[in-house]
Amino acid sequence: GDLGFGEFSFDDASGIALVDDLGYLAAPLPNGEVYQVTGPNYYSFSNFKLAPRDADDVQKLGCTDDTALNFDEDAVIDNGTCVLELPDLVINEIHYNPCMAQGPDDVWEFVEIYNAGAATVDLSGVVVSGSINFVFPAGASIEAGEYLIIAYTASSYTGNGYQVFEWTSGQLGNSGGSVTLAYPGDLIIDTVTYGVSSPWPSAPNGTCPSLELIDPSLDNEEPANWQASYVSNGTPGAVNSTPPTPVSNTIFDIQSNVDANGGSLLTGEVVSIQGVVTGVYQDAGIFAMQDGPGPWSGIWVSSTAVTQGDEVVVSGTVSELFGLTIITAVTNIDVLSQGNTLPTPQSLFTSNINEEQWEGVLLEITGVVTQGDAGFGEWIINDGSGPARIDNLGIEITPVDEGVQYSVRGPNYFSFGFFKLEPRDANDIFRWGCTNDSFANYDPTAIIDDGSCSNAPGCTNPIADNYDPGAAIDDGSCIIGGCQDAGALNFNADATFDNGSCYFVLPSIVINEIHYNPCNFQGSDFNYEFIELYNAGSEAVNLGGFVISGAVQFTFPTGASIAADEYIVIAIDAFFYAGNGYQVFQWSAGNLPNGGGTVTLGDGFGNEVDSVTYNNSAPWPTLPGGNCTSLELIDPSLDNTDPANWQSSFVLYGTPGAQNSQNILGCTQPFACNYNPLAIGDDGSCDFVSCQGCTYEEATNYDASATSDDGSCEFDTATCIGDLNGDGAVNASDLGLFLTVFGTSCD
Repeated sequence: GDLGFGEFSFDDASGIALVDDLGYLAAPLPNGEVYQVTGPNYYSFSNFKLAPRDADDVQKLGCTDDTALNFDEDAVIDNGTCVLELPDLVINEIHYNPCMAQGPDDVWEFVEIYNAGAATVDLSGVVVSGSINFVFPAGASIEAGEYLIIAYTASSYTGNGYQVFEWTSGQLGNSGGSVTLAYPGDLIIDTVTYGVSSPWPSAPNGTCPSLELIDPSLDNEEPANWQASYVSNGTPGAVNSTPPTPVSNTIFDIQSNVDANGGSLLTGEVVSIQGVVTGVYQDAGIFAMQDGPGPWSGIWVSSTAVTQGDEVVVSGTVSELFGLTIITAVTNIDVLSQGNTLPTPQSLFTSNINEEQWEGVLLEITGVVTQGDAGFGEWIINDGSGPARIDNLGIEITPVDEGVQYSVRGPNYFSFGFFKLEPRDANDIFRWGCTNDSFANYDPTAIIDDGSCSNAPGCTNPIADNYDPGAAIDDGSCIIGGCQDAGALNFNADATFDNGSCYFVLPSIVINEIHYNPCNFQGSDFNYEFIELYNAGSEAVNLGGFVISGAVQFTFPTGASIAADEYIVIAIDAFFYAGNGYQVFQWSAGNLPNGGGTVTLGDGFGNEVDSVTYNNSAPWPTLPGGNCTSLELIDPSLDNTDPANWQSSFVLYGTPGAQNSQNILGCTQPFACNYNPLAIGDDGSCDFVSCQGCTYEEATNYDASATSDDGSCEFDTATCIGDLNGDGAVNASDLGLFLTVFGTSCD
């Protein structure tokens, strides 16, 4: 619109033309508008330039009909773009977060447009904007009653009997976004700003359904008029799905028939189930229900239109939401009765809540708090059988006092790779302790008396070496070993004696590998994510109390250590990496974000040992973002805060617990003389000749260095093996002689 010196440029798609101001100054002009320019052609400063003589030589094109919706009072020449009435085009379906089973977002995302009008609509120049950007090409159109799609990758949907276009830029947001359909000049035909949680349907957010308008005649700006598709991956290019007739099932039918990963074999089926509501979680938009006692009797439902104690019949679709079996796309809830007695909470050991059979079931467990704040409002208790996680969907009480015993009840939930008990309110959490106020260790917050009431003296500090859990009155006898040098990095102000543990230089431990987005072929993020640490120092390091924070949380237990030159792994699930010859720990909370995150290693005294903030886009390597490779530091000696010092692993799934991979080039052909089994890429050096020769030791020309026989062997005719008739050759005559004596006994 303004190139300076009174010039501007315009383009009809054949190439750029320059316009000068020798006769008339037209610049500046708004970018994107269309003009017809007349004038002699002029040449100056190495460019030809059109030189309009006056204002009549610079005429704007546009709609000149003052009854049109897009009338342009500045237009002189009508270009046939007048819109007298907006077409009835509807943004009808949005597939913004395809599930892992279908594939990556950048392959399968799409937006569907439907022509609800009675006539064909010319789409030439119509603009799609918002989260994505696209302009329909000249000649594009959509017939009455036709569906077409604009896709992230058009080839994923072509050949299915409907029109497919590929958008130019952008991506549909997994946390919400907008799509607008408009004529040039912001004459909006239709627009939708969608969300991913209540009041919008949540199932389209990565659990396989698309986001569908229930009926094209409905207002698509209203969340209640949208649904999760009743078929996986949506209905591109076709009428939107309708709910099939629900099949009556018990919760046991749904929950007990599972695959190897614990997912229901009825996933995708539309069912009708009956039971009593055991807990409602308004903020999370879900409730738990149960149809009896025992295992496999509970399930979660994506709705809150009920009250605890209601006996209900629920119709909806069985879905797997990141490992949680849940009824989504709920079409109907009938309340049969209210105020019903809830099932008696199933009493379990803490470790048992991690079993699939107790998902959705109302449970009660008792254990000692081993981690009072595991992040994200969670805390952990253990009765000695194994840890159990307590979550905050219903009530938030973290941080919780560690070392104190609690009884907790609530439905069993699953998210981010862990089963978690979900107390509904304060009445589901019972603290144990001394409830008698006449004793020194009286606990006014305790609900259940644990028989610990005492006036006994002793050391009451849990961190002391001589801590006495039976003591009620501290007698000043506590002994705490630690570093007493105030100049040390691990100075402990509570220490009563120096135990020689002081250190003044941080250890050389490096965050060496991050596997933040395992590919679909390997398996779930919640099974295979890991972080690798490497000790680049010359001495072993005591890791007890060291902390990993940021995207994930973990504290190394007492006694943990890493030897010099050792690699260790901290995984989201230690089971999948155990038994491979290296140390594996399982982090306590969190997961590695696929879009980028931070991992920090600290020494437990507030000192940062190492920290990495990674990303899944340039300048960071992009292949680790779901393409079966890990994010590896090229060399542990490099600065791991610099994206240029990281690489995509050259082997599938990374190199957990081992030196990072190298792009070793060499001969990769197994039958070549110079085959290199360590080579990752072939460098064209394969030699199939130098190792050939005679490999038979009986031959006169035997070559001890040959590894591949080339058929050149020569034999002494006097001692030729198989020459039975002595004619210097092994042939049919020798075979005949052999057969005449075959089977006879030799002396």
